[in-house]
Amino acid sequence: GPQPVRIIGHGMGGLVVRAMQLVNAKEWDRMLAHDNGRVLLIGAPNGGSWTPMQVLSGDETFGGLLRGLGGPSRDHKTRELVAGFPGVIQLQAGLTHPKLALGKAATWRAMADADVARVESRSAWHSAEEQIDEFRWGIPSEEVLRTAVAFRKQLDKQADTGFGGHARNILTVVGTSQ
Repeated sequence: GPQPVRIIGHGMGGLVVRAMQLVNAKEWDRMLAHDNGRVLLIGAPNGGSWTPMQVLSGDETFGGLLRGLGGPSRDHKTRELVAGFPGVIQLQAGLTHPKLALGKAATWRAMADADVARVESRSAWHSAEEQIDEFRWGIPSEEVLRTAVAFRKQLDKQADTGFGGHARNILTVVGTSQ
């Protein structure tokens, strides 16, 4: 219709808004062609987020969500499942950084193995396999990483090219506050 479209994307929802332009550029152009069409991104992790790694390593559980999904002593299985979702991995900060090499499964495997080795070598209390399993990471496959890296590169390029010529219609709000 003739009315302007205004979208607010908060947090990772801001990346969903940005993905819309990549997935359906024609609709994106139609939506922002109106002089008053706007996109407001509030606290969007445009450079990615460390949450995916935290979830796959067991350091972040979305407020206990994964613990509830995994069942008793099954968190590592849930992390393995989540590692298979390219959409989660696409959000990883530093995914395309050459020195970090997070686009390679071997890097994830090495970090995960080192994490478990620290637990095994430094804790007399964690010796049963079920206890060690709680420290095992979900490792994304090469295929998942390839898909995630390709999309992440599209997001990075999108920002460099002015969001399909509609940069004037987009406002990003970032910062911290008490």
